[in-house]
Amino acid sequence: MKPYLFPILIFLMALVALPASAAEKIRVTFTNRSGYEVGYYLSGGGGVEARLADGKTYTWNVTVDPGVKPFVRIHQVKGKSRQFSIQDGGQYVFKVQNGQIINAYK
Repeated sequence: MKPYLFPILIFLMALVALPASAAEKIRVTFTNRSGYEVGYYLSGGGGVEARLADGKTYTWNVTVDPGVKPFVRIHQVKGKSRQFSIQDGGQYVFKVQNGQIINAYK
């Protein structure tokens, strides 16, 4: 092997050995004060479809894939779903505003 290729080879080997970015874990809590049972989709990369009865509270531990902004998409009684960003430690309330179910920060 040519001596000048050795540093390039070491660099390429180190590059291949770098660990992949680890998924982040966040914890979010939803309380439903909308007067309706709310259907929603919670996502941090992979997602889950869920429902929450009026007056109930549920806490999720969400795995967030690298580079993904976590969100909740709330299905509406009438009209299109609405999407909201979520963050670690967030305590959110589903409530009705102007005829739409929204995700408000508690």
